[in-house]
Amino acid sequence: MSDRDPLNEISDSLREIANAIKPKPKKPNYTVMIGWIVIGAMALYMINVLYKMFLRF
Repeated sequence: MSDRDPLNEISDSLREIANAIKPKPKKPNYTVMIGWIVIGAMALYMINVLYKMFLRF
């Protein structure tokens, strides 16, 4: 038997493929989070303005 038998080679190559396919941990994107917070605040403000506008009628 040689040092590298075929099963070990196949196992190693499959392990490399599995590691390449694994999703990488994503870093938080703070600009996107701040953007959604601003959009949410603007939406709440517009709902408040519409509510006050409909209360006048």
